Amino acid sequence: MLLAGDELRRTQGGNNNAYNQDNATSWVDWTLADRHRDLLRFVQHLIAFRKAHPALVSPRFYTGAPGPQGRPDVAWHGTRLNQPGFTDPDARALACTIAGVDGTPDLHVMMNMYWEPLEFDVPVGDWHVAIDTFATSPGDIVDVDEQGRDIRGACAVQGRSIIVLRGR
Repeated sequence: MLLAGDELRRTQGGNNNAYNQDNATSWVDWTLADRHRDLLRFVQHLIAFRKAHPALVSPRFYTGAPGPQGRPDVAWHGTRLNQPGFTDPDARALACTIAGVDGTPDLHVMMNMYWEPLEFDVPVGDWHVAIDTFATSPGDIVDVDEQGRDIRGACAVQGRSIIVLRGR
């Protein structure tokens, strides 16, 4: 969820209820777009990514009903496939495989909340990196019609970062 100006590193100085402030607290400083082009570019690509993958907004995403391929909409994992660790209070990793819809590719999301890198299993198939929040711009997110580096078998996810893989 984004608030106007988040994509520019805009701040309200800690005021989370500035709607009645007609001053610099609530104004958007558009010069921030020039100073933070990399973040603006990332958010623009992220919006395009979401639009290009209807599974991320499909109503069946929330139902858990099997998708058209006869597999679940979302399969949950930890660093190991099908072992999400939901009952582990010390778990610092979560991954999921989201089934594509309407001919769009599957997505595999790996989230590392630990401060050290973790090695995640990757489902069998041809995957490439679409988003890597640890990478520097422009390697942090690829255009929706481009393919990032190939990943097979396992993937190292840096501490406190997320990697999203897109199937072919």
